[in-house]
Amino acid sequence: MKIFKNYKKLYEIEVSNRKLLEDRKKELYDKNIEYQIEIQDQTNEIRTLKEEVAKLKIELEDLQGFKKQSDDCIVALKKERTNLKRKITNLQKEKLENVH
Repeated sequence: MKIFKNYKKLYEIEVSNRKLLEDRKKELYDKNIEYQIEIQDQTNEIRTLKEEVAKLKIELEDLQGFKKQSDDCIVALKKERTNLKRKITNLQKEKLENVH
């Protein structure tokens, strides 16, 4: 009978260990699914951020182009203003010479 009791005890231990193993396996499986969902969410967020960065780069290039155009216009207008001032001065000198 002692052999039977030992086998029974060993069987109970084996069943208990198997139950613990199955519980742990299920727990790990559930965590794995959670991690995969979290990784997918992070991947989507990274993709969204990359798209936003690309849009911002394009917008920055456009703004740099607009600034260059604006700077070029400012330089051209300053040159034109200087030329017009020079012409006005010359015309005023001619007018004064013609009056005398």
